Amino acid sequence: QVTSGITIENDAKKYDAKDIAIFAGLDLPILLRFYAGYVVSASFEATSAQYDEGSGYKLGLGFTGLPFISINAEYKAVSYDKFNDASITTADHKSVLLGVSLPLKFF
Repeated sequence: QVTSGITIENDAKKYDAKDIAIFAGLDLPILLRFYAGYVVSASFEATSAQYDEGSGYKLGLGFTGLPFISINAEYKAVSYDKFNDASITTADHKSVLLGVSLPLKFF
């Protein structure tokens, strides 16, 4: 999964996040889908700050009871190793995403 261009803007600030993750999922027999992913690369840019060289994980649970649609809840935790091109001990970012997806099965 490649997430790019998630941009939030208000009057004075702009935030932009990008990440690349490898996913694996499992369809459970009770109309649920579980998935987990490893974030290989992540960056986060704010008005005056740039965080780079991030890595972490994602965990998600989806409800698949509707035809062709999955309602998902996803938790993401990422740690960044660089701030404005300087090495740092760590900077952590944790978030929760609620979304709707159209899961396509090829096998």
